[in-house]
Amino acid sequence: MQLDVIADAICPWCYIGHKQLDRALRQRPFAGLTLRWRPFMLDPSIPPEGIDRKTYNGSRFGSDEMLSRGTPQAIAIGAKEGIQFAFEKIARIPNTLDAHRLVRWAQEEGKAGAVMGRLHQAYFEAGIDIGDRTQLARIARAAGLDDEAVAEKLDSETDVTVIIEEDQAVRSLGINGVPCILVDGKYALMGAQEPANLIAVIERILAHDAP
Repeated sequence: MQLDVIADAICPWCYIGHKQLDRALRQRPFAGLTLRWRPFMLDPSIPPEGIDRKTYNGSRFGSDEMLSRGTPQAIAIGAKEGIQFAFEKIARIPNTLDAHRLVRWAQEEGKAGAVMGRLHQAYFEAGIDIGDRTQLARIARAAGLDDEAVAEKLDSETDVTVIIEEDQAVRSLGINGVPCILVDGKYALMGAQEPANLIAVIERILAHDAP
């Protein structure tokens, strides 16, 4: 069985969903399960250098006040998962193309989940600009990757087209929001899922698809 986890590093519900997925798989390990992280850019139009948070939220949503604090629901659920959201620390909204490239390279070494977790934590709890390539190399090193090799690839065009095409491919499936988990490429679970619900859904799918 394969789970495709479609997420973006600047999506708070993706951070929550990631924590819940990890907890579900600790509670109920599924034999033969493989995880694949797939990119989705919440806003591909953000310039490569990112954009000031207040400017971005003001132009897109009319106000930065509520978004700088985050929603009470996300904060409360995040706290249950051990997440200390600090939205007020976020100064810039990054373009996440490079972050997705890093996750792709980490996938090749079986460390995509670890890298995505560190990206989420850096952005949402420390306010780190995860569009900054120096910061991405540090995150790579902390996750056990070769940061010098990562920095060299980030300064190239390696996999830029691949990420853009992957993002478009996901959207062509009708997925316009994240997090989303695709089970064996056939069943889509939208939104963050409580572990008990996630386990129950996967078990129903396995029973349905059994020979």
